[in-house]
Amino acid sequence: MSRNGDKKPVGFATHITAGGLAGAMEALCCQPLDTIKVRMQLSKSGTAPGTKPRGFLATGLMIVRRETPLALYKGLGAVLSGIVPKMAIRFASFETYKGWLADSSGNTKVGSIFIAGLAAGTTEAVAVVCPMEVVKIRLQAQQHSLADPLEAPRYRNAGHAVYTIIREEGFSALYRGVSLTALRQATNQGANFTAYQELKKLAHSYQPDLRDLPSYQHMVIGLISGAMGPFSNAPIDTIKTRLQKASYEPGTSAFQRIAAIAREMWRQEGVRSFYKGITPRVLRVAPGQAIVFAVYERVRGIIETMKVSPSQDRYSQNASIFSKRLGALRKSIGKGIELVFVDGPVVLHPVDLDGSPASTSLASLGSSEADTTSSDPSVTPRAWWKVNPEKTIAHGLEDALLYLRDILQRDRYDGVFGFSQGAALAAMLSALLERPRTYPPFLIDGEAPHPPFKFCVSVSGFKVPGSLTAEIFGTSYSTPTLHVIGKTDVVVVEERSRLLLNLSHNKKLEEHEGGHFVPSTAKWRAIFRDYLLDPLAVMPSPVSTVASQPGLGNCYASATDNSKL
Repeated sequence: MSRNGDKKPVGFATHITAGGLAGAMEALCCQPLDTIKVRMQLSKSGTAPGTKPRGFLATGLMIVRRETPLALYKGLGAVLSGIVPKMAIRFASFETYKGWLADSSGNTKVGSIFIAGLAAGTTEAVAVVCPMEVVKIRLQAQQHSLADPLEAPRYRNAGHAVYTIIREEGFSALYRGVSLTALRQATNQGANFTAYQELKKLAHSYQPDLRDLPSYQHMVIGLISGAMGPFSNAPIDTIKTRLQKASYEPGTSAFQRIAAIAREMWRQEGVRSFYKGITPRVLRVAPGQAIVFAVYERVRGIIETMKVSPSQDRYSQNASIFSKRLGALRKSIGKGIELVFVDGPVVLHPVDLDGSPASTSLASLGSSEADTTSSDPSVTPRAWWKVNPEKTIAHGLEDALLYLRDILQRDRYDGVFGFSQGAALAAMLSALLERPRTYPPFLIDGEAPHPPFKFCVSVSGFKVPGSLTAEIFGTSYSTPTLHVIGKTDVVVVEERSRLLLNLSHNKKLEEHEGGHFVPSTAKWRAIFRDYLLDPLAVMPSPVSTVASQPGLGNCYASATDNSKL
């Protein structure tokens, strides 16, 4: 589902798994409400003079009394059989459309999010929802008792309903009401995704040090966003339900059917009939979306955790290893620019790997050369800081800044290049050199140790947790910064990178198709080289590609003085 409202474009398998489980949980919890809603929308009660329409509780009690409590789950098979592709298509298509509508910096405006939601709703309606709902409504409309084996329904189950409908009415009957279904789903998802993204962004703005919102906040946000759609399109949903339940003579157009239903409802039942079932629908959709978003975010997080060890966004290689891994880039930029590699001050030990085998965790980061048990400094893994298990405190950040202060005092550099933890620190250092008095210990004799950088390169960077970060960055920093994000990075997910991106006032964003590494194909090397030489020049985006090597360690800083970087 980022801190600015964007969700990381996770893989399709993750959409299927997380979305499918979220949808199945929603269906199991909320199907009784949907059955009551359908019965209320199909009911003609209240049309006789002096009578009132049957209410929500009365309808539910009547179903339970006449047809047993299991009748509240009629049509569940049709819902479950369609929920996995529905949710996969919903989230995957939304992310795709949102990506297409993003600006050059990768940000998506509120209007574009709404349009992406409209398109996602239309896509899922045509692909899955309309046929699924035709079958579901036919099953839910059957008022037979499940306790009486002699009372045989017309449709025995979802599969039999599909077969019967196609045999008797043709395949097109499964798409009866597709225009209204598409309109309903489009408005639903447009309102739903827009409200969810904006409310999630608002929640993060009040909790800047919180990496991920807790599940209960996802549920509250989903509850509010889920209620938006039903109130905006209740008449569409009621007409659609009656259209999909009924059979019509061949040759009758969809417009004629819709108009006939609307006229009959207006004349016989009044304007209130268009809002029949609104109570159970809101009670069904709003909690349903609360469940969907909470479960989706939770399952997606679990999948990402399973893919990567707990230590992988904290620990890395060292300057020697990283220098070797950037050998191709160093050759590409030639002798005109000198890269200066700096070791992080924190030496890592086996205990720092959270109990995981050191070789496994370091190798998975592309740090197979590193060895936590060796006394050789060229293979000793290092970091700029360590974080607590909740990833809310960066222990040693202040020491890292003072360590770099002393390095900056000794020489002059044009810019800084960082990867992962090093990228996070590179951006923070750039901001601190702009406003050095925000952290007085950084000053030397009351002055900054170094002029502001001319540029910053942040690859898989993120916003460091803690109040010191907020003080240093303020609302934004101005150093020209090239942000590079891996679309399939599960170590530093895009949500975290975009938090840093949003603080960058003078930014350029490039994305590669790979994961947690510095891309090193020829096109990417050219991009980096050109940016280091002239960060203000217009750069062509590289063709999306991935490097052939694995991830490149965690921390890296570099600098220049005309001939040195």
